Amino acid sequence: MQGFPVPARSGSGETPELAEISLGSALLLVSRLGGYLNRKHDGPPGHQVVWEGYARMVIGAQTKERVLETGPNSAIHKLNAH
Repeated sequence: MQGFPVPARSGSGETPELAEISLGSALLLVSRLGGYLNRKHDGPPGHQVVWEGYARMVIGAQTKERVLETGPNSAIHKLNAH
């Protein structure tokens, strides 16, 4: 199965290379954010769990983007410094 490119972790500090992750693995990761436990006897994740995971992922990405936009002199960075 062909995957799609995602950033790979790199310990060297350089620009990370692209790794491949399958669609099934990506769906499982999103489902885990939505509360799917992935136990042996569990069925496949349903649409509600996938939607909840997707919503949490989007909110997390938007939050990170806004924090990075604010810069080092913002109130949120000052709170984290103490």
